[in-house]
Amino acid sequence: MWNFGCTSFNKLPNPLDFIQVTTWTPLDLPWTIHCPTNAVITGSYSIDNNSNNDRSWVFYCSSATAGGLCTTNCNSTGFVNAYDGYFNYAVPEGSALVGIHSVHDDHFE
Repeated sequence: MWNFGCTSFNKLPNPLDFIQVTTWTPLDLPWTIHCPTNAVITGSYSIDNNSNNDRSWVFYCSSATAGGLCTTNCNSTGFVNAYDGYFNYAVPEGSALVGIHSVHDDHFE
């Protein structure tokens, strides 16, 4: 089980350019997405595939038309959840997601 949500981020400039970063992520395989330079993840959509016991995702990023959004000091959290467990991660204040990596293991289905 997991919970996915968002909150306001008052430092993003307006307007933002909306970019679809991925097509559907593959089922039963590891995958990585990363926003273009100076863009942050601003949306996602997923579907559950019962026959594969997996979920496929599409991710969206946004960047500022007139600049004003600069991603610096990026770092990786490492893994923030475990198989078959609850997922709860809050991005630190003043930060944003710019990429996601996922792994899959059939043993835990």
